Amino acid sequence: MSSNFYRLNKEEFSVSWQCPSCNNVTSRRHKGDETPVRLLHETNMSCDGSALDESITSLSTSMLQSDPIMNKLPSSSTSFSLDQLAALLDSKLNGYNTQILAKLEQNKAEILSLVKMELHNSIEMVKSEFTATTDFLSDQINHLNGSIDEIAKKVKNLEQENVSLVSQLGKIGNKLGTIPEVNDTITKLRNELNEREREFLLNDVELTCIPEFQGESCVHIVVTVASKLGIDITEKDIVVAARVGSRGQPQDKKQSYAGDSVGGDVRPRPVVVRFTRRAIRDELLRQSRVRRNASTSDLGLPHHTPRRFYINERLTKLNRIIFAKTLQASRGAKPDSWKFVWTKGGKVFARRTASSSVYKIISLSDIVRVFGLASAVSDANDNSSQRLL
Repeated sequence: MSSNFYRLNKEEFSVSWQCPSCNNVTSRRHKGDETPVRLLHETNMSCDGSALDESITSLSTSMLQSDPIMNKLPSSSTSFSLDQLAALLDSKLNGYNTQILAKLEQNKAEILSLVKMELHNSIEMVKSEFTATTDFLSDQINHLNGSIDEIAKKVKNLEQENVSLVSQLGKIGNKLGTIPEVNDTITKLRNELNEREREFLLNDVELTCIPEFQGESCVHIVVTVASKLGIDITEKDIVVAARVGSRGQPQDKKQSYAGDSVGGDVRPRPVVVRFTRRAIRDELLRQSRVRRNASTSDLGLPHHTPRRFYINERLTKLNRIIFAKTLQASRGAKPDSWKFVWTKGGKVFARRTASSSVYKIISLSDIVRVFGLASAVSDANDNSSQRLL
């Protein structure tokens, strides 16, 4: 290959090209340097292919001498071609590859061993921590269960003590009930409380059978009712006006609530009114008795079936019970029925005829005294006494 290159470029080399050694010699000669110059023929600087072949041959010979395997070859093999050199290099590299693969397998085994060891240590550490945590939680749960058991025992003891105390109080109450002085004291205290409550309600009235509607104004209803009865009042004359009691539901749930005005299946709640002056309350009661047939037709309420409404005094809880029982006793006292039972100033009165005496009913025992119907009111007397106490 080198010989061909030299032959193709021989003319160019002979004309213009010189090797670096020749250039150096020429330069020193021009400068007058008399240093001896090594002759060109002593140094083979040509690009002839024979020089390259000689270099390869010497390199191959040195490799053969240094390789213990190739030393076994016959000594007559002193020169090699490029293919032989490539085969020699491949044989050397194959040996190195085998060693590298063996080393890699060894390193791989060592790395796997280290990873397994680290994983094992980590798992053992997690197990230890998890065991410690579960032991702690188990101790806490056991402690909590013990506390719950103690609380349950205390609650059970308290229940037993409560039952015992209730039994003892019942016995004490039965003993006190048999003492006339205690009964008289209880009756006296009850009457005093009832009297104070009656005085507190002297400015109040109750309007019943007024149809009830959503979003209504009880104050406006009271002012309209008073105007219908011929009494001029304003909202300033009213302290408070509101419906009282639990609100019922009509049978048809799709039907809007309107009390007795729709279907008559629900009784509307009464309207309780407190006036600023007792005179207004008394005048309203007096006019309601004069105009007994007043109805809800002209009160400006939504569409409903007009019906008669009533205005009564607002009674205390005890007087309300007394009034109901007095009405019941008056109707059951046949043939001598009582014709008149009414309230005035928060008190209950009864009279047999228009010319007979007037009786004031203060307690349930007065019903027995006046009407002689002990069996009709004895149970109610006991129940009412318990509720009021």
